[in-house]
Amino acid sequence: MRKAVSDIAEGPWNASAEEKKVRRWASSDGSGDSDKISWSKYGRAFAVRKGKGNKLGDFSFQPHVVRDGNLVLHRRGIMAAWAAAWGARAGKPNPTAV
Repeated sequence: MRKAVSDIAEGPWNASAEEKKVRRWASSDGSGDSDKISWSKYGRAFAVRKGKGNKLGDFSFQPHVVRDGNLVLHRRGIMAAWAAAWGARAGKPNPTAV
């Protein structure tokens, strides 16, 4: 059973930096290298998985960040993922994410 997220992080949102932190958190040696990533752990940070879920491009809409070794929601990450799901970045809504 997945643990419920009880904390919500605040502050600026930098999707690229936060995704790199998730890579390091999900990798067995902390490197973030894709050959060391536990894909089930990495996938917990994202709202949508496409494909087999065994490569970085299979995941999208990241509302979670890593803080003190734990996965937590980020208020601006939620807003960014929601906006992207409704087409703010890609130009068309993604009903799988909504």
